[in-house]
Amino acid sequence: MRKPENSNPVQEGYAYLAYYDTINPATGEKWTIKEIGRAVKKKYGYVRNRLGLVTKMPLGGKESRRLTLEQVERLFDATPEDDHERLRAFAECMDISLEQAIDESRHRRGVHS
Repeated sequence: MRKPENSNPVQEGYAYLAYYDTINPATGEKWTIKEIGRAVKKKYGYVRNRLGLVTKMPLGGKESRRLTLEQVERLFDATPEDDHERLRAFAECMDISLEQAIDESRHRRGVHS
């Protein structure tokens, strides 16, 4: 498996999704998230978060769709502020810095720092 060449979280998610429903030649079974992570030298949670960005269904489902900006904002707002990796991925999807995304999220939620 080739590792995605750029750092766009959504594009990474689609690259990982391309393998998720295919057969891993080493096992003869469908790739697992753990196996994808090992193949691209990323942690399970990293791969899982990227896959989660590109599919609304639980993994294993057959349909996927793109998320709207509002959906990404809702996911960002629902993510704990100490989950920096996931928040950074959502901020990159929104094409803003993590700091700006946190400020905007606090504003949407009516939280003052």
